[in-house]
Amino acid sequence: MNFHEKLERFTRLNSLRPRLKTNTVHISLNFDPSEKPDNDAMNRIAASYLDKIGFGDQPYLVYRHHDAAHPHIHLVTTNICSNGEPISMHNLARDKSEPARKEVEILYDLVKAGSKTQRAVELKPIILVAAQYGRAETKRAISNVVHGVISEYKFTTLAQFNAILKCFNVVADPGAPGSTMKQNAGLNYFITDEQGKKQGVPIKASIIYGSPTLKILQKKFLSDTERMTPLKPKVSAILNDVLRQPLLSKEVFVDRLNDHGIQAIFYSNKDSLVYGVTFVDHANKVVFTGSELGKAYSINALAARFDLGLSAGKTKVQESTRLNKANKEIPVLPLIPIIPGQQRDANPSGNSILDDLLLAKSFDVQVPGQLKRRKKRKRPAQ
Repeated sequence: MNFHEKLERFTRLNSLRPRLKTNTVHISLNFDPSEKPDNDAMNRIAASYLDKIGFGDQPYLVYRHHDAAHPHIHLVTTNICSNGEPISMHNLARDKSEPARKEVEILYDLVKAGSKTQRAVELKPIILVAAQYGRAETKRAISNVVHGVISEYKFTTLAQFNAILKCFNVVADPGAPGSTMKQNAGLNYFITDEQGKKQGVPIKASIIYGSPTLKILQKKFLSDTERMTPLKPKVSAILNDVLRQPLLSKEVFVDRLNDHGIQAIFYSNKDSLVYGVTFVDHANKVVFTGSELGKAYSINALAARFDLGLSAGKTKVQESTRLNKANKEIPVLPLIPIIPGQQRDANPSGNSILDDLLLAKSFDVQVPGQLKRRKKRKRPAQ
């Protein structure tokens, strides 16, 4: 079948139930980083999985993507049968996908989710090589970092999100005031150099897996607020212990925090006058501004302690005090894909079925990890 014949088949089936809101199903199957299945193997796994969840007689498309550090495929199908009857989507992930995942793991001798042989995907800073970073490479690198940060860290503002991203040479730009992106709560992601300056081409959040726009992140901001509260005393206690040391300079302060897995980011203007400080705790996967932790850890208190020039106003220029690379590296973190929340209505933004079939931006059913076991969580991290 050619492209137009495939499109026509999906269009014809969907037209049998025009009032059905959910008529397109997106599924992501993810494999352990140690596994290197070829295209034929992935096709067989896809067919077996779809058959086991009740979609064996449905037409489907399989796309292999290379925008993450682990092998994965996207499946696109329809839940409308040839007789016009819909396949029930109720609790599909729990009742059918989970048993199917376990059977497929055994059938194809895959690394089992949660097993001791399961290997975490590593999240490291992007090493910028200008000549090598085109659009495809940039998207893949940024996607890996953004997914890992959203999945692993807790934050409640865009500024905090950017403080963490900066540790991995990425920044999220909400757009200029009055711009369409700003009004629509979108984001552009950039790779940055060691000074935090944007490099290369921007990547829109809408084309990254999970669509981590500001609108989506705002849901995470709310859910992380309560999760961060019990961690605040832990971070404050470490800062307090370090600040008790005599003859402490800013440089020694930063090094001592590094020993505890905390990265200090001092913000300064073009005249090198500081106006803010943020602490990224890589051990507890959380970020706080100095003032959030207490008056003793605010930029005013630290500027007085370390005899730093204090700015009266904020500018966009910032100084990131990075981990001491002589004996430390940015922490290596497991990367867990974003898990979408509830099923979305079909074509919520007015996209055509062609958009649904080709773009594969978000997924109604997802098997994270390497056909990974679903974990209990209070709220989806988006």
